[in-house]
Amino acid sequence: MVFEGKLLTEPNTPLGPPIPEEPVKKASEEPVKAAEPIKSTKSDKKSHTFRNLFVSTFLLGSLFYAGGAYYSLQNDTVHDLFVDHVPLGASLMDLILNRRFNQSFNSISAVTASKSSKEKPTSGLESVSIPRSGATWKAVDEPVDPGAVNIIKPGPHLSAKPKTAKLPLIETPKGADAAVTKSIATLNEFITSINESKQTSEHIEKISKQLTQLAASISDIKNSVAQELNRKVQEAVSQADSVVDHTSAEFTQAVEAQKAKWTKTFHEEQQRLAASYNERLKNEIEAANKVILTHASNQLLAVNTEREKKFADEVRARVEAERNGRLANLEQLAASLEQVQQLTIEADKAISEADAAAKLHIAIGRLRTALQSEKPVALRPYIEAIRAAAHDDPLLLAAIDSIPRDVYDLGVLTRQQLAARFHLLEPEIKDASLLPPNAGIAGHIGSLIFSKLLWSKTSSATGDDVGAVMARANEALANGNIVDAVAEVNTLQGWPKRLAHDWLVQGRNRSEVEFLVELIAEEGKLYGV
Repeated sequence: MVFEGKLLTEPNTPLGPPIPEEPVKKASEEPVKAAEPIKSTKSDKKSHTFRNLFVSTFLLGSLFYAGGAYYSLQNDTVHDLFVDHVPLGASLMDLILNRRFNQSFNSISAVTASKSSKEKPTSGLESVSIPRSGATWKAVDEPVDPGAVNIIKPGPHLSAKPKTAKLPLIETPKGADAAVTKSIATLNEFITSINESKQTSEHIEKISKQLTQLAASISDIKNSVAQELNRKVQEAVSQADSVVDHTSAEFTQAVEAQKAKWTKTFHEEQQRLAASYNERLKNEIEAANKVILTHASNQLLAVNTEREKKFADEVRARVEAERNGRLANLEQLAASLEQVQQLTIEADKAISEADAAAKLHIAIGRLRTALQSEKPVALRPYIEAIRAAAHDDPLLLAAIDSIPRDVYDLGVLTRQQLAARFHLLEPEIKDASLLPPNAGIAGHIGSLIFSKLLWSKTSSATGDDVGAVMARANEALANGNIVDAVAEVNTLQGWPKRLAHDWLVQGRNRSEVEFLVELIAEEGKLYGV
């Protein structure tokens, strides 16, 4: 581009403040130097723990920040997390983005300058490039070709129409900031207007103003970012202070609660120890009282024993003194006294045996009364009473052990109950009296019909037929003779005996118990004789 006939070169000055590269290199070089191993001598045997820890921490931190910055450039989510939660992450990302922005502008300026230098100027006018600083214009004095025409002198070139060079458009880099994108779009509009317009100086001035505004906007963005960073730091500090205050308050409350809990536990433990001590003291006092009472009792017993011994000695002395006097017959009196003692022992034994016999007879009488009751009664208490009164009599114990066990708790049926059940069973036995052993349905029906034609027999009937047996059993039950009734029913055969099986079991229990009770009663008569 032509500006006052002089060739101006575009300085490679970034819009924002330049990023110092030397300090970065020095900072990156210093850890490397620090990481170099120090040659150890024979006298130096230190492990350099602090140095190794520092170097390892620095390397790991550098690796972490480098990886975080790389992935933040690739992914927006990682970028937000890295900027918000990692210390100095926002500053590092601003530094990297500004450096990329400056590099993109430097590359664009280099391309523009190379294209402008390749194009030939018209009418001897030299091309110029527009600096990106926007604040000042710096002309670069370069040697002018001797054959070039001086544009100040009048000549045919003044009336010639110069051919304006076209500026290339700036490409927007991927992932650029919104402000940078907007500024690049404005620059592209300006470049397009410059390429299409004839008044070059006005557009150059406009571009200069826009560049100045762009530099100012970048500076404002940096300032706003710094202010926002400071604001976030202040907020983080205030939040940390509030968290510290809240944590301190919670810790104070926890300490107070723990103190109250420990105080309560201390008082409870103190009360428990006091109660335990009082209980122990009470037990010791009671034990001491018992020991004292026992010792006193032993002393009293010893005194009484000594007194009795003295009394016996005195009596013996007096007896010896008067042996030849009124107590001449003392030996005879002692023999008589021994006989009296022997008689007393025998009398006590006889009384004990008589008492045991009386208890046995009473228990037997109660058992008989229980058997004569109108309802079945459990016989266990009566049998146990007889067992206790029998002591070691083998015959009584054998008779008691022979009593069926099922009557201990259930008892036996009374005579009236056995008679009533037999009367209920009698028609069924008569109906089955004509049944053969292996009768079928026809046999049962025939026996049921023909048994109705049989004559009822009296108690004096003889024979083994069902009618005669039933008549004799009824007579025995009417007389209260359960043993004979059971014996008669036991002579039945076939179906009649099967029907009478349960009645026979109950009758046998009654008969056995009555027989054993009579046996015990007879033995009881001889008990103690």
